[in-house]
Parts: sequence; C-alpha cells; structure tokens
Amino acid sequence: TFGGGTSYSPRYSPDGKSFVFTHLSGGKFYISTQDFQTGQMEMLSEGGWEKKPTFAPNGKLILFASEARGRGILATVSSDGRVKQHMFTQSGDAREPVWGPAQ
Repeated sequence: TFGGGTSYSPRYSPDGKSFVFTHLSGGKFYISTQDFQTGQMEMLSEGGWEKKPTFAPNGKLILFASEARGRGILATVSSDGRVKQHMFTQSGDAREPVWGPAQ
C-alpha cells in the first residue's frame, strides 16, 4: 500500500477490484481497503486492535477480529465503511475469523 505505516493480512475482494488489509498507523490497527485501479486507500474502522480482515463471499461485508473489554471479538464493517457492528459472545476469544463458502 502507499499510505505510509505498516500493512499486512491482505485479502482480495470477490470482484478482484480491491483488497482489504490491516493497516498500522500511529500505534493503532485499522481495517482499510485499497482500490487497484485508482490506488485510493480508505480506512473503514476507528482504529484500535482490529486485525485479520476478510471479505464476505458477496463482497458486501468485511469480517475482522477486534477487541473489547480485553477479549477478542468478531466485528463487521460494510465494504463502504458505513455500517459497523461488534458481535459479542458469552465466552471465548475470537482472533482469526474466516467466512464459510458461499451457498
């Protein structure tokens, strides 16, 4: 990527037009996307401990690992960054999310 900082865990979008990745900047981890054609990078999350992003098979959502109250949780953000949601569990620790195959 070209936005400075450190970037890792890239994953292609299902349509192959962009990719999602974890971007470390200013001591915080952000979920970001970058368009292959324009090179434009967009941060989709507020920053914190947000890692391991992966596109849904339909490309509309991005699933990633986050942290709340000292515990790993799952979170989603829409591919345009407008809708964000944390998914809390009763117990356990979520760290490496993966979507199942499309049905």
